[in-house]
Amino acid sequence: MIPDSPTAAVESRVPGRIRLRVPRGSRRGNGLARIQMVFENVEGIRNIDINPSTGSVLITHDPNIIDSEDLIGLGRSANVIRQESQGGRNGIQWPAMSTGARQIISGFRQFDSAMSRFTGGAIDAKLAIPLLLLGLSLGRALFSASKAPTPWYSLLWYSYSMFMHWHDPTGSGSLD
Repeated sequence: MIPDSPTAAVESRVPGRIRLRVPRGSRRGNGLARIQMVFENVEGIRNIDINPSTGSVLITHDPNIIDSEDLIGLGRSANVIRQESQGGRNGIQWPAMSTGARQIISGFRQFDSAMSRFTGGAIDAKLAIPLLLLGLSLGRALFSASKAPTPWYSLLWYSYSMFMHWHDPTGSGSLD
């Protein structure tokens, strides 16, 4: 294996936690040490737990300081995390995300965190946006005599769909 080739793949991630998997052949030598060195001094990292026998690297972090996407991007730019090569979400092979899309998602996450901090955790953007759409749909249903560009029932469906996606009880819902 080339010494500077990416060794780890992202196995799972939830806010505050990323699990990387290092293939058996990359566990020898400095593959695991390189991963440790890349992440150990990053602000917001709470712990890096490496299990050489299984190739598991568990990184716990404060999502209010640094989010999972930024940490994965750091690992990719340091060439210790490879691009996902197998099916991503729902087993579908998605193309790599553009820089613009990553910036929009990062901005929304920052807005979401700021709103949550501002309201003391009572309301975040994942709740506020569906509620605003719900209010708009009810306003159009009750008070709009003319045909609006977006009918009230479409806004109602969008608010329900967004809320359910962002509050998925299985934990697979995310802002992306």
